Amino acid sequence: MPASMYQRLDNAQASPKLAAALGDMLLAWTAAEQAQIEAMAAMLNVAHNNCMRIYQKLPNFRSRTQMLKLLIEQNPEFEPILTEVEAISKLSKTRNRYVHGGFIESKDEIRSVDYEKSSGHERRSVSTKPSDITNHANAVRTRAENLTGVLKSLGAYQRWIINGFPELETNPNLRNAQQSIRKKSPKPRA
Repeated sequence: MPASMYQRLDNAQASPKLAAALGDMLLAWTAAEQAQIEAMAAMLNVAHNNCMRIYQKLPNFRSRTQMLKLLIEQNPEFEPILTEVEAISKLSKTRNRYVHGGFIESKDEIRSVDYEKSSGHERRSVSTKPSDITNHANAVRTRAENLTGVLKSLGAYQRWIINGFPELETNPNLRNAQQSIRKKSPKPRA
């Protein structure tokens, strides 16, 4: 039987678990990027939504990570998040295999193809189970949660939340939300 390439989800009906795992991975990466956007927003002292527009203008994940590292370097109070930022960055190599590569089904197995590797490379095509993708998604989600947890423990982050951002002056909805957060938040560490 010749190999068939998965190019659409309905091609993947032979493996609905693969399609579900890929969807779960997509959501995990969304969580990771949202955590990174929040970190960037706090370091730049701007609202999350405005920072999202800045973040999305950076052309790829590598440049986004480089920007975060530069901001951390300029904001030493945020140094504790560096480990998680770097861990998420390392996970992006696997993500790229799944997102920018392909999937083929051959000989009763599914293989992911890394098109960045030459056609003769021994790891260009590797056996991939839906559980491999799910494990990757779980690792990404854990790192995103860790990043958020470390970020929220920082005094600089707490001051950003409590003190508000420039947009509060012109947006009453944001101002009301910020006042509500102030009432619920513990006092920031010095």
